[in-house]
Amino acid sequence: MEAFQRQVVVYYERLRTVLDSLGVCYFISDWMDPGLPTLEGYSEALSAMCGYDTSAEELLLIGERIHTLGRLLNVAYAGFSRADDYPPSRLMSSPIETGDVLSKCEWDRLLDHYYDLHEWNPVTGWPTHQRLVEPSLDGYKWALNHKLEGLT
Repeated sequence: MEAFQRQVVVYYERLRTVLDSLGVCYFISDWMDPGLPTLEGYSEALSAMCGYDTSAEELLLIGERIHTLGRLLNVAYAGFSRADDYPPSRLMSSPIETGDVLSKCEWDRLLDHYYDLHEWNPVTGWPTHQRLVEPSLDGYKWALNHKLEGLT
């Protein structure tokens, strides 16, 4: 089940990033319905329109790179950290109609799992130096170094 969860979370996050980059609405992709065009369909369309041959796997890698780079820039220039990945505090203190409130412990557990899926540091919420190597983002390690220098 764990591997399936990883595939679903990572796939749809990367798909959304690719669709945003292509300027395509989510409503005409398998984001909304598995019967709609998938990354394979968009890679074929991109190849036909631009003459740039790419596979669905390459588009997923592009989505990963964009998502990780966005996080890096938010870390370096906006000071993002784990604290920025929490919902508004009122959602954890004011009950909804059922009387339930979001549990900080449960949110932390889910956030830890999310960071694990991305191989990000669970304490800071930052991509790790090692994580930047696989999608060829090691040239952006300066963003983490920039943030670390500001902490000293």
